[in-house]
Amino acid sequence: MKKPLGIYVHIPFCVQKCHYCDFCSATASENVKERYSSALIKNIKAVAPDFTGYEVDSVFFGGGTPTCLNPKMLSDILFSIKSNYTISKSAEISLECNPATANFDDFKVLVASGFNRLSMGVQSTHNKELQALGRIHSFEDFKKTYSDARDAGFDNINLDLMYGIPFQTEESFK
Repeated sequence: MKKPLGIYVHIPFCVQKCHYCDFCSATASENVKERYSSALIKNIKAVAPDFTGYEVDSVFFGGGTPTCLNPKMLSDILFSIKSNYTISKSAEISLECNPATANFDDFKVLVASGFNRLSMGVQSTHNKELQALGRIHSFEDFKKTYSDARDAGFDNINLDLMYGIPFQTEESFK
């Protein structure tokens, strides 16, 4: 029996840095994103022989904002993992998403490539609070993106919410 293994893939890019964020992330050109993706794929292949006795039960693409990469880049990275590691049939393959960085067509490609869970950073349902956080999306953007993700085939979606943010009240949080 193989030992379980979880893989975390850090995508350090964002459209802009949110006011509260202390994660390793920054804006980047398409050229930088392509070079990063290529280097990541090379690294995935290079270290795979060290994990032959393992079975991957979870893959998590976090960041930054992974959906700042185009869906083809994300699919290529995931394909590299699937091609070089033993993946459990029941593996959860998650992707973080800012509601302003993906749409129905993107989600269709991502679902087809094997992503089966979406982690959406809505943070708040109130636009004033979202602006205070420096978020690039509105609550209306979130609702559209959530609907697009469902329609594209994501049936496992979690929403990140924040508590204790500027302008937030107990009532607005509820």
